[in-house]
Amino acid sequence: NHLVWQPCMLPVCNFWELPPCARQMSIMISAQEMLSGSGFMELQLPLSTFGLALVTLQRIGGAGSAAHAQDGDVVAGDHHLFIKGFFATSGRLRVQPVFLP
Repeated sequence: NHLVWQPCMLPVCNFWELPPCARQMSIMISAQEMLSGSGFMELQLPLSTFGLALVTLQRIGGAGSAAHAQDGDVVAGDHHLFIKGFFATSGRLRVQPVFLP
């Protein structure tokens, strides 16, 4: 079972210091993040903070090497690693939400 563990990203830093329209947008983004995490038909891509099992990284890196899974010259490593892993696992790599505050 190839999983990427991803917590819901909630933009709550300095929430009460934001203008009301920006607070409303933060609430909408938080709701969307939580809803997309519970939808089994939704394609999710990892964002910012995520975790993978060593076995999965070894599979993505090829030849049993987890060190080659992540390409050092890629800025958006989270999306890139997921797409690379999706094809390395023949489409079996999935994002599993972690519902923690």
